[in-house]
Amino acid sequence: MKTPGFFTRKWDTKGVGTLTWAGLQSHPTLNVKTAEKVFLTTARVLNQLGIKFWLNTGTALGAVRDKGIIPSDIDVDVTLFAKDCNLPVILGAFTRAGFQCTLKLYPTLHKDKLSGIVVSMSGVAVDVDLVYYYPPEDVVVALDVKPHNHGTVQPAKFYKGDNFIDFLGIKVRIPYPPEEYFELHYGKQYRIPCDDWSWMDIREPISIDKYIAYFHEHPEVNQK
Repeated sequence: MKTPGFFTRKWDTKGVGTLTWAGLQSHPTLNVKTAEKVFLTTARVLNQLGIKFWLNTGTALGAVRDKGIIPSDIDVDVTLFAKDCNLPVILGAFTRAGFQCTLKLYPTLHKDKLSGIVVSMSGVAVDVDLVYYYPPEDVVVALDVKPHNHGTVQPAKFYKGDNFIDFLGIKVRIPYPPEEYFELHYGKQYRIPCDDWSWMDIREPISIDKYIAYFHEHPEVNQK
C-alpha cells in the first residue's frame, strides 16, 4: 500500500539522525500484537520518567473508535509537550529499554527546534510528536515537515487536564474532547474506517512561519 512516509537514519552518540520527507512510499502495515507490546513498553518508559503523554492521531482514533490499534496503520502515535522533552534523559531511557532512536529534526525548516523522536523496536515505529505552546492564540503547534490545516495547529484545550481512557489494559490520556479532535484531523466522517488514506485529501498547506519565529524569540515559553 502507498502511505505517507519518510526515510530515517539511526541516531547515535556520534551524531544526530534526521528524517527526510520522501512523499508517498511503500510501507508495511503493523503487526497489531507486536505494536501493542511496543506501545505498552513506550508507555512504561514515559510513565517511569514522569512525562505526560497523549495518544495521537491514528492510535488515538483506534483506541476510541475501534477499541484497539487500527490494523491498517503504519506506526504508533503519541504526543508530549516540548517543554517536557529532556532529550538526553528520554533517549537514554528508550535506549536502555531496547529501542533504536531517531530525531525528527528539520534544520532548514525549524532551525534547532525538534519536531519529535521516532523510537523503534521489533519492527514497530513509535512516532513521539512534540507540540509547542503558542500563548497569543492559546494553541499548540506540531512542527510538521508539511504543515496543514487539519492538525498542525490545534486548540490547546485538547491537552488541558487529565482525560484518561482504558487502552490495552492501562489508563492513557486522550485529547479532549476526542470528537472535536478527530473531526479536526480526519473530517466529519472519522467514524467510518478508511484504509486507503483518502482522508488526507482534506488537507491544505499552511504556513507556520510566525509560530517558528515566536518559538525562537521566546524559548522560555516551551522550557521548564
